[in-house]
Amino acid sequence: MSRSTRRSSTPSATTSQATGCQQRGIDRFPASPDLQSSVTRVDIVGNAASVRLDLDNVAGHRFTDFLNLLKINGQWAVVSKVFYLHPGLDGPTGA
Repeated sequence: MSRSTRRSSTPSATTSQATGCQQRGIDRFPASPDLQSSVTRVDIVGNAASVRLDLDNVAGHRFTDFLNLLKINGQWAVVSKVFYLHPGLDGPTGA
């Protein structure tokens, strides 16, 4: 059985994981104090899940991230990420 939810939030655990990646030098964007994020979809089937995360104003850019997760030893872990950089947008109000 799959479960989908829609919610809007400030940075979540997923965003915290992204911050950890930034600290390790994986993502090379400066701090984005005006970052807005929302988890727009979560699908869970057994020990597998996928998450859609919409990020606005990441250093002036807008991204959609798709994360795949596995539950390993009782904890969720991100096993892959695919992202889309929205063209021609200068933040959350772009044309």
